Amino acid sequence: MKEFKDISSYGQKDKNKIPHHYTYCGAMPFAIHRHIYFPKDSWVLTCSTLDIDLLLLNATDIEEAKREAFNYICDKLTDKILEYKEIHAKLMKE
Repeated sequence: MKEFKDISSYGQKDKNKIPHHYTYCGAMPFAIHRHIYFPKDSWVLTCSTLDIDLLLLNATDIEEAKREAFNYICDKLTDKILEYKEIHAKLMKE
């Protein structure tokens, strides 16, 4: 799997330091994290570049969540590229 970094913050009294916030450190940064508005075993995706905020992932396992998020980001980028190519083609005809 690609390079993810655990950026979870913990209190001094936290005895069980369970990671809950991972950031992808590649070309398109995004985060997979827990959120209080969702069930405890769920993961959400956030990517400011693609305007994705708190997208609930289907996976409950962190490794599955990382794969799901990475694939989702790749699919979204492909969609954006196609959209911009169509816009570019229309502009070139004007």
